[in-house]
Amino acid sequence: MRHLIFGERPVDGTSLVLFVIAAFAGGFVSGFSGFAMGLVVSGVWLHIVTPVQTAALIAGYGLLTQGYGILKLRQAFNWHAIWPLSVGTTIGIPGGVVLLTYLSAVHLQFGVGALLALYAIYSLTRPAFRPVKIGVAPDIAIGLVNGLVGGLTGLGGVVSTISCQWRGWTKDAQRAVFQPVLFAAFVVISISMGVTGAFTTETVKLYGLGLPFLLAGLWSGFTLYGKIDDEMFRTVVLILLLLAGLSLIVPALALTRYLTHVLEAGDRRAARSVDPRRARQRAPALKRRSRPATLLFRPTRPDPLPGSPSGTGTSDHRPRRRRTARR
Repeated sequence: MRHLIFGERPVDGTSLVLFVIAAFAGGFVSGFSGFAMGLVVSGVWLHIVTPVQTAALIAGYGLLTQGYGILKLRQAFNWHAIWPLSVGTTIGIPGGVVLLTYLSAVHLQFGVGALLALYAIYSLTRPAFRPVKIGVAPDIAIGLVNGLVGGLTGLGGVVSTISCQWRGWTKDAQRAVFQPVLFAAFVVISISMGVTGAFTTETVKLYGLGLPFLLAGLWSGFTLYGKIDDEMFRTVVLILLLLAGLSLIVPALALTRYLTHVLEAGDRRAARSVDPRRARQRAPALKRRSRPATLLFRPTRPDPLPGSPSGTGTSDHRPRRRRTARR
């Protein structure tokens, strides 16, 4: 089958089918819940296209999915809650990217993932929170944390989504706030990636290829969203937050285990080269390896002559004089 080249990786027909299926699934989840499209598609796309192309596609499709949600829920907008979260998020994303160069990405991903997983499990096993009133200043701080988490981990809407749950709003009211905040985050990310040249010709082709399938999934998800109640929506959001936390924990643990194995192997090699006892233990093996190769045909030993000790001695082939008795 003919291979298409997108960036650095060849993409065959099977990979293209998986790509468009993931696009449909990501659009469906985004239409149904309002977020988590990147969580769904990245697990497939990272095996098909490059990480830069995956990030660029998520940013480009994110503008579309969040814009569609804003259009559908425009009647429920709460600008008093939207603008503080959006401002804080816009400021926090570049700060998170900068902090990423100074902090351990593995530890951060594990810590944020553990917090998300614990929060989701705790919320799923207990009744809903009592509604909390949050002012403008706390909303800006929440948006700042939301942006920092997005810059550090790539999950730019989880904190704002959780804060909307705390307020006890209906499902439409929640989405009418956290989706505009996510749209603002995707605008900042898209501008940053555009400046760095991430939107290449190959990426635009992939975007156009998956666009019809993403729109179909988006429409299907929004249709199903209209048939669920607030409690079901809360449960779906918490399950997606749990999956988001696990998506950070599992790679962090795998990378930590791999690095530990590499470091231990390096330490063993270094100790073996320095420890004199190890060197003495290796000396006989080196001597054995340095012996000359054995001959394929060994020379035969001469047969013992009569009179030699029972086969233990060998003859030098010289004639022996017989002793005669003197008369």
